[in-house]
Amino acid sequence: MPETFPPTVGQLYDPTRPGLPEGMSWSLSTRGVELLLSFDRPSSVEIDAVNGRTGPAHFAFVEQPNALLLCFRIGDGIRWAAQPWQAIRQEEGSPPGLPGADRPEAHLRMDIYLADARDGTVHAHGMVTWPPPFVAAVRAAIERQLNGEQDDAVAAMEIEALLRRWPNTADLARERADASCRGGIQ
Repeated sequence: MPETFPPTVGQLYDPTRPGLPEGMSWSLSTRGVELLLSFDRPSSVEIDAVNGRTGPAHFAFVEQPNALLLCFRIGDGIRWAAQPWQAIRQEEGSPPGLPGADRPEAHLRMDIYLADARDGTVHAHGMVTWPPPFVAAVRAAIERQLNGEQDDAVAAMEIEALLRRWPNTADLARERADASCRGGIQ
């Protein structure tokens, strides 16, 4: 998450970095949950999806000993995709975890940002919520990661094996997810 959090539509996602690597990244922090989608020239369909205009977002996660694979589909505009997350790779200043540990019955807000990779400008900002059972499952998996030994090389092999067995992320989310949910719109 950038230090100037939260960025707004039309601003740079991170003012210290004009331009962003194309791809996706998760931040699962006690400060908040965020998914950054950084695409080259985001389309109007992708913008509408992040803004919640093409249907609900869906989430799933697969736990491995050294990494979590977070899967998502955002409405009908952004197909199923997956992005690994590791506690040891969490950005400095964003402690790994989830906010709201004192309110386990509450839905957890998640921010989704869509930025143009070419210049880093935010084109859409959506907010969804994760239901308590999904939050509890992700929170427990993060805790297990924090309390276990973490090996970067083994994490890469774990993720590679999952993606080799399930090259289609929709199949992976349906057949192998440890938990899944439909995101609620705030």
